[in-house]
Parts: sequence; C-alpha cells; structure tokens
Amino acid sequence: NGLKFFTKYGGLEKSDVDELIELAKEEAYHWYDMGIVPPSSGNAGVLCSELVDFMPHYKNTLKNAIFREVGTASSTPLAGLKIVVNPGNGAGFFFNELLRDLGADV
Repeated sequence: NGLKFFTKYGGLEKSDVDELIELAKEEAYHWYDMGIVPPSSGNAGVLCSELVDFMPHYKNTLKNAIFREVGTASSTPLAGLKIVVNPGNGAGFFFNELLRDLGADV
C-alpha cells in the first residue's frame, strides 16, 4: 500500500521524498499561476479547496509531446499506426481516446 520509489541504486530515503514534496509544491504554485489549480486554502502550500480536473491539462500535455516528438504538422500524427493499450486501473478509456484523437488504430 502507498507509493514506493526505487531507482537502479535502491529505494529513496526520507530526504529524497522531502525533496520530491518540495518539487511538487513548486510545480503546484506554477500550475496555480497558470490558472489550473484553484486558490489555496492555506499559505504553507497549494492546498486545493475544490475538486480540480487535471485530465484536460494532462491530455493536452501528452498531445503536445507527441506532436513535438513526431515532428509533423498533421493533426493526426499517429495515422496508420496500430497501437495496443493494456492499461491498469481503468486508464484505458483515457489513453484509447487520446491515441484515437491523434489518428492511431487502437
């Protein structure tokens, strides 16, 4: 149960996890400045006081990464590709939809 972080050198120490928390806080502030995260309910960090749907931002980020890496102006850069998705925990719909939007046969 919970998250366990490992690298090829072993598990993360408390100081590593503390650093990840600080990095996540910095990123949350950045998202707040972009208008993605709602105002904080406290000043120690960005503590969301309402439900935030990150999926549209996540989907757009993935799409932009695919467009950038494929290097095409086509709106369907994955056209002609057959992609098999074997996701866990119900993520299939999200990835199927994203890949189909980009032209893949999923």
